[in-house]
Amino acid sequence: MRSRLPTGAVVALGALGASALGIAGNLATTGRNSLPLWLQPYQRWAWWIVLILLLAVPALNLWQAARQRLPTTPPDSPTTDDAIQSGTAAGPDLTIIVMRAVVMTTIALLLAVAVGVLAALVISSGPTKADVPSLEALVADFRPFGFGPVKKKRLFDLASLPSYYDERQKALLRDLGLRRALAMSFPHSASNYNLEVRIFEFRGAAQALKGQHELSICFGLPHTSFDTPGVTGSKGTHCVAPLVGPIQEVTFTKAGRLYKLKLTKGGAPLPTSTKMITDLSRREETVAW
Repeated sequence: MRSRLPTGAVVALGALGASALGIAGNLATTGRNSLPLWLQPYQRWAWWIVLILLLAVPALNLWQAARQRLPTTPPDSPTTDDAIQSGTAAGPDLTIIVMRAVVMTTIALLLAVAVGVLAALVISSGPTKADVPSLEALVADFRPFGFGPVKKKRLFDLASLPSYYDERQKALLRDLGLRRALAMSFPHSASNYNLEVRIFEFRGAAQALKGQHELSICFGLPHTSFDTPGVTGSKGTHCVAPLVGPIQEVTFTKAGRLYKLKLTKGGAPLPTSTKMITDLSRREETVAW
């Protein structure tokens, strides 16, 4: 007689397996910024791989079990009824097959989450001040484009936030774990263009991605978007900001750092072409990390 698992264990493991698949499916379709910190290593595409693996494990297990259950009795062997009674015509009991699939699925999910936790311990730590002695080392040389020398420069952190940040932005910076930031302004040598570069260093990569959207100067304002070819993960926006006028802005992230480039023209309308801000962003990306 085959040994069977207690009914309570079957129900508990079944519920755990169903919950595991539910969590995997939810994480595969959830926005990256809504994930808890310890699961953010899977924020883009890795949860899809985890989900595929979780589905592949029980599928392979059931396929193997189905092959084992196929009759293997030769023509001159005992009748099917006799084979069934002797236990030679069928493979493992269906309950055992299902339970084995559930257990394997649960173990796969626990291993995946364990890897995520370990990765989060590294990723959530984000860059440290020891990585870059000065954020100025991450600012490109824009003189080939006619911008420079530096007109204004300001370093700040949570304890010294500039007054131009409103309460929403200050709360956001605290929530994102701002460690330090740099703002530099470069006037154009032959026109009234002005380039401002800001670098924010946050607690981790997920916080930088959230800041990319919510710290945009065009956030909450009517704006249009434009592409910036050659700048990985960048977002280009054009809007008219109060007290500033027309703005072209490009933002992108590198690990736990957010890079923002803002181009203005002294309140005057900007050209419809975005070539200048795109070229400047490409230049900045060459030194960003």
